[in-house]
Amino acid sequence: MITTFTLPFPPSVNNLYATVMGRKVLSKRGREYHAEVATAMVRQQYLRFGAQRVGYRVTVFPPDRRRRDLSNLVKAMEDALTNAGLWDDDSQVDDLQLVRSHVAKGGSLYVEAWSIEQQDTEIPNTAQVGLLENA
Repeated sequence: MITTFTLPFPPSVNNLYATVMGRKVLSKRGREYHAEVATAMVRQQYLRFGAQRVGYRVTVFPPDRRRRDLSNLVKAMEDALTNAGLWDDDSQVDDLQLVRSHVAKGGSLYVEAWSIEQQDTEIPNTAQVGLLENA
């Protein structure tokens, strides 16, 4: 199952939360972004993953040439997608890919998301890994 959609450019994680009476809460800009994402998702008729494990690739189209840490954009986007119902919880994300692209007016994110099939695979213990590396 694969779904694709475009989202508005998110606020940095540095602007996502505010401290009110000693508690960390979603800032006004964070609440606005959640609403923008919810509206965008309804318009695009996306697929929902429920409790499935998920992977996604985001192509980032920044609004300008300022230096940005791409990883600061992920939290706002994932929280907004959780709020919009793409998945039950962002802890389900097992594969995350971020790619910076060219500057686009206003900025945007192009997202390709897919379900990850659960496989029963054994993870080798560290002793076995060491033996394999020295072989």
